[in-house]
Amino acid sequence: MSKVVSSVYIYGKNGNIYRNPSQVLSTTLHELSHIAHCSSVGFLKFAQTEDHIKEAYTTAVQWDMTIKEYYDLYLKEHTALSDLLNFITSQKWPLHNRSNKYSPLFIDMIDDYDQNIGGSYLVDKVKGISLNEISYNLGHFMTINDFKQYVMSRSGFLKEKQLYFDLYEKKYVKQ
Repeated sequence: MSKVVSSVYIYGKNGNIYRNPSQVLSTTLHELSHIAHCSSVGFLKFAQTEDHIKEAYTTAVQWDMTIKEYYDLYLKEHTALSDLLNFITSQKWPLHNRSNKYSPLFIDMIDDYDQNIGGSYLVDKVKGISLNEISYNLGHFMTINDFKQYVMSRSGFLKEKQLYFDLYEKKYVKQ
């Protein structure tokens, strides 16, 4: 693990411009999630895991921890602010770049927010899988197809899940 840890660098400055603290926190959570993933499944299995799975997991952890931080701090009691936070953190992932390994795959399985406002994003009518469940089973998800089979084997939302994965694979996965 020390070799993996030593290869992770997080910079607070890009050239002459300082990154804002929320960007540094976001990057830190993301990169630490890669280390946790590698530690939990072992280096060989981690290295063989598709980038789409690796990045979907780290972005879900980053998103989940950020949501918890802000809700715990001051948004629990403020409905309008909570709604705004849900909107801001709803992960607006563009559909135009099929080579992009970053996606809302795991977030969409966790949250109950359908970000398909105006038809520019994935239709997200699937929910009910927790980040803990994903983390616990992470060693079994080496490919998108592995994760799809797991999700499809669960009861409920069968049609919605199939539609989601069809669109996901069409928009995010190189064919």
